[in-house]
Amino acid sequence: MKLLASDFDGTLLVDKKINKRDIEGIKALRKKGHKFIISTGRTLLTMEGVIEKYNLEFDYLVLCNGAVILDKNKNVIKNNLVDFEEVKKIVEEFADQDKIMIYFDDGSGMKLIENKSVDMKNLYFSEEIDFDLVKKEEILDLKSGAVILSICTSDASVERGEEIKKRLIEIFGDELSIFRNQFFVDISSKGSSKGEGLKEVLKLENKNLNDIYTIGDSFNDISMFEITDNSYTFNRAEEGVKAHANNHVDYVHEIVDHIIK
Repeated sequence: MKLLASDFDGTLLVDKKINKRDIEGIKALRKKGHKFIISTGRTLLTMEGVIEKYNLEFDYLVLCNGAVILDKNKNVIKNNLVDFEEVKKIVEEFADQDKIMIYFDDGSGMKLIENKSVDMKNLYFSEEIDFDLVKKEEILDLKSGAVILSICTSDASVERGEEIKKRLIEIFGDELSIFRNQFFVDISSKGSSKGEGLKEVLKLENKNLNDIYTIGDSFNDISMFEITDNSYTFNRAEEGVKAHANNHVDYVHEIVDHIIK
């Protein structure tokens, strides 16, 4: 039995749709007795709609870049939070910056912190993900930790995303897990990464690193590439991502074909 772990946004979901052959490949993989893992920066609440829409089959969900792990019945295996004091620093540093958006999830739902410089009608993901628009003060008054926070710019600037990532690392060092995912910067609890989350799944399954195949398209996927020789990214990925993966493909179903051939 092998395991295939796939990123979601930009890997399975591309241009707001999932390739039909990828969906069929996942079903064929599981029918042959192998297991499929969705490994994403998203939370469960932001995954449930697309899982239902595409009737996606899975055996594990590694969510929030490894901070949360669920089994196929959505039972919680792991759930780590970013502390409130760290949330507070992030909100106070970035919430009022020009064209900056902060997504915050404390486990009860996705919240987007209001920013007057952002045109809310043209937000990327705004049609896919349900969120509550809240004021900065409301988040601070909650005094709640976060499952995950994401910071991005409303103009989808990868360059500014990289600047935000560097600034977060200046503030927190290695006290938090900080990854750029395209133009989003995902922030989760210390030690959380997709790679570490997958290691925990392998322990549960009593499997070794040679038994897992991983695929992703961005920098928060590199930790998955580092745990196995069976690492894949796309020919279209950024060069900095491609350098970390041993194999380059165009579609997820190509890996399925390799596993079940």
